[in-house]
Amino acid sequence: ITSKEKEQIFSACVDLPAQHVPEEAIALTCGVDVQQFGFWFVVRAWAPDMTSWPIHYGFLATWEDVERLIFESSYPVVGGSGCSLRIFRACVDTGGSKKFEDMTMTEETYFWLLKNHNRGGVGLWGTKGSSFALPGMLNLGNSIISTPSGKKLPEALRLISIDTAKAKDQFHYRLQLAFNEETRDLPGAAFLHSGVGDDYVAQILVEEKQINDKGREEWVNVHNRPNHLFDAEVLS
Repeated sequence: ITSKEKEQIFSACVDLPAQHVPEEAIALTCGVDVQQFGFWFVVRAWAPDMTSWPIHYGFLATWEDVERLIFESSYPVVGGSGCSLRIFRACVDTGGSKKFEDMTMTEETYFWLLKNHNRGGVGLWGTKGSSFALPGMLNLGNSIISTPSGKKLPEALRLISIDTAKAKDQFHYRLQLAFNEETRDLPGAAFLHSGVGDDYVAQILVEEKQINDKGREEWVNVHNRPNHLFDAEVLS
């Protein structure tokens, strides 16, 4: 990551304190990237014209922490109105390696999603990255009645497949709108709050577009460093 790239990203910062909602925002979304041990997350505020701001990001240790974040967090709106917003929609990644002898993180996430479905008025969705290009960015999959290893689920579960390449393209396009002076007033710009640090920037810049051996563009983690906040941003 070059100093010029970091400077560009930080130029998307606005005068917004961390964990506060801009007055223009009407909804909060949350993306959670599930790891074998722990969870990375981003909470993003959205205006009606799809301009957005990440207001909270970080790492959580347990499912209980994730539940507190998604179902109990409330973020004050700047400007002294006394209003606050709670999370409206949340996406949780279902990819995951083996955690215990008889349970993968994918299976653990399936059961967690079903346990918390319809909780607190939050639209909660499990997601997975599509293994092929989709006509659009998202696709709602068929009902799943058992886990990959055959464990029966208490009820049917439907996951959203994400064309991650398109989603990453869109995120960086929105970010570029925000850090370019001539485009930052356009709808859809993705700004950053004033407390965003090097930890965030390092993870969202860790991948770059390259041409693969089939002549197609793809996102590549060139230095094999953590990219969890980038994935959480895609989900949010």
